[in-house]
Amino acid sequence: MKLGGGEYLLCALDTNIYSELSKDPRTYFAGLRAVLGDRPWLLCFSPYSLFELRAAPAIYERFLDIFDVVPCAILKNEEQLFTAEQGVYPAWQNVDPLLFGFSSLNRPKGMNLRNLLTLVFEQDETIAREEEWPSLKVELLQNWRDLKKNYPPKGRWYQLHEARDFARRATLQQIACRDGAWVRELKRRGERLQWEAFPSVAMTLLTVFLRLYEPMGRTGVPQDVFDVLISTPTPYVDVVITEGMQAEIVRKAGKLFPPIQKVRVHTLQDLRQAIS
Repeated sequence: MKLGGGEYLLCALDTNIYSELSKDPRTYFAGLRAVLGDRPWLLCFSPYSLFELRAAPAIYERFLDIFDVVPCAILKNEEQLFTAEQGVYPAWQNVDPLLFGFSSLNRPKGMNLRNLLTLVFEQDETIAREEEWPSLKVELLQNWRDLKKNYPPKGRWYQLHEARDFARRATLQQIACRDGAWVRELKRRGERLQWEAFPSVAMTLLTVFLRLYEPMGRTGVPQDVFDVLISTPTPYVDVVITEGMQAEIVRKAGKLFPPIQKVRVHTLQDLRQAIS
């Protein structure tokens, strides 16, 4: 991605990776440099990671200390990405996935990470959202379990190739639910709704399928909701560093959905091995 005249790798890290970076920055930043190479990179995180990090105040404070100086960015959430994709439809490649970017150069202007997050978490809307986050995870998980009934497996068990068809059908359904009037206007003009032009929605649903449907006997836990939601921006980043199961899901999604094919995937273990 072009930022300030330079090309950067956008690297999305999950909450556990940020937690480990905050505990032992020397080790894990060395691992990042070894894995990512010499090309300039920008570490990104989901808004949902902030909720998770704030549940451990000591780690959250350490996270703020480090990333108040280290360049980083907040990624747009699922609703913001959908709006952006709709706004440039069907040219999804033109979407900017970043909500805010931060570097030490912003500190004199008061636009550093710590200052902004202090303001954000003082807003009534954010306070309410954070308070409802635990119950929202349970609600979303149940919604995805219920959705499974509409997409039964073609055989006894789900097969990997069924994930793409599920993503196609469910993405079209989700778009119609979010903005039915817009979909009807497309049809009136004789245009086919291109589900692939909403890769954030498709990636979310691929993750739902690969976490909750394909694994035999697995019904999911509330923590899965977090992993699903932070997967949403995956088509717009260059590198994902996450836990083992989600890393495998991104690899599988890359075989099924072209916008994911370019994404490099690493785990915490990769960072450790790179410097061992």
